[in-house]
Amino acid sequence: MPYSFVTEEIISNEVHNKFIFMVNPNASEFYITLMHGEPDENEYIGRTVYGLFVNFTENTVTFYSMEFIPLYQEHDLQSVSGRTIR
Repeated sequence: MPYSFVTEEIISNEVHNKFIFMVNPNASEFYITLMHGEPDENEYIGRTVYGLFVNFTENTVTFYSMEFIPLYQEHDLQSVSGRTIR
């Protein structure tokens, strides 16, 4: 069942969210979508992680992120990348 929440304005240098999931023991993989692929409207330098793919059979975690792009420019889908961690 999908869940969502909205983070209101925060006065801090960093924000941490912790997610705990119950995964079917017979599952081979799952995917978490953060921000539904929408560009982040905050003007900061860094990367925005918007997806996480976990594969139990290959023992890998892949996260998908986007480089910061100033608001006056269009968001470039070419900046989307995936990185696999074993």
